[in-house]
Amino acid sequence: MNTRILSVVSRTYSPGTRTKTQIGITVILQVQTNPFEALKSIGLIHTDLKPDNVMFVNHKDEPFKVKLIDFGLAMPPSEVKKGMTIQPCGYRAPEVDLGLPICEAIDMWGLGCTLAFLFFGRDIFSGESAYSSMKTVCCLMGQPEDHVLNAGRYTTQFFKKEYYSPSYSAWRLKTPREFNDATGVWPSTEEWYFDTVGTLEEAVKSCSNPTDFIEREDIMAFSNLLEGLLCPDAMRRITPGQALRHDYITMYKLNFNLIEFTFSD
Repeated sequence: MNTRILSVVSRTYSPGTRTKTQIGITVILQVQTNPFEALKSIGLIHTDLKPDNVMFVNHKDEPFKVKLIDFGLAMPPSEVKKGMTIQPCGYRAPEVDLGLPICEAIDMWGLGCTLAFLFFGRDIFSGESAYSSMKTVCCLMGQPEDHVLNAGRYTTQFFKKEYYSPSYSAWRLKTPREFNDATGVWPSTEEWYFDTVGTLEEAVKSCSNPTDFIEREDIMAFSNLLEGLLCPDAMRRITPGQALRHDYITMYKLNFNLIEFTFSD
């Protein structure tokens, strides 16, 4: 029987445990090495990577065999236009909301959000609004750099440029009221957990309780990989090939020949 990873995680694993990070490795290896390469070879972006679209295949007998499902929203890069809205709000890469060029890197962002869900046991972005997601990006990963914001078609919906002198200006995140003035949408003012825990690295550490050196190294490597997947700059975001060479993957010395993979509609 096929089982969605969302249901397995919700009833089985505790946040931050080593078992959960090992599941994360399985998802990385199988969701990256096969479908992302296959999709790229035929010129498609999945656009809808989230826990509900990663499924364990026969979880009882083959607990670590997974498949990526729901390719109904996949599209070629040539059809993905700058400024269009794609991806679920809570799994949407910042370049989509900012109106920047869109490429396969948005799937890596979706993968990062999925792994974060596996590790923390909850979404790191509330999905309540695009503003809420952008606020969490700024809190966890830091505000996107100026060259990113300067190029965004919709940057001024989320950020305001302050001019401190004739030769110096800087972007800042708008307040909820300023966002409402720009868009007509009131974002939620409810406090979101991941807006209060510090950086992404600090969030990972706060959810971890390593008992030995190996587990500490494991957590540090996972945190570094997650930061690479959730880099706000799509041009600097880690690629599938780079992720597979990351210490978090290579330290396990897994036998790639033992990994099976399928993907379906």
